[in-house]
Amino acid sequence: MDDQEWIARGVECKNAIKKMVESASSWNFQNKTYLLQAEEQFCDRNFEEAERLYNAAILSSKEHAFVNEEALANELAGHFYIETGRRNKSFHYFLQAMEKYNEWGAFAKARTMGKYLEGSEPFFMSSNPPLAEIV
Repeated sequence: MDDQEWIARGVECKNAIKKMVESASSWNFQNKTYLLQAEEQFCDRNFEEAERLYNAAILSSKEHAFVNEEALANELAGHFYIETGRRNKSFHYFLQAMEKYNEWGAFAKARTMGKYLEGSEPFFMSSNPPLAEIV
């Protein structure tokens, strides 16, 4: 798939979740909606809005005790900050993701995040050097 096909697929998912929000419990889908919107804004290079929406997704996940989705939102926010040149800021989000993956019981994923943080494994979404080189 090319970039436009991925973006179109993301918009479809966002619209499907929006319908679920309207027909079911909004708090159950709020964080997912924020996260998809954040990714869409990131793709559209609207970085200020993307940053706001990543943080909203994290907060909503936390407020509704969706530990796994809080971990994912933190991880994606970390990649957002890496890709937008704010590597120092990404460290906090990756650390939070690792802690939440551990809390959720996704120990293998948490170990992988730990390897990213210590620099023994490169970030799969980025061509940037490991975080250990900047911390």
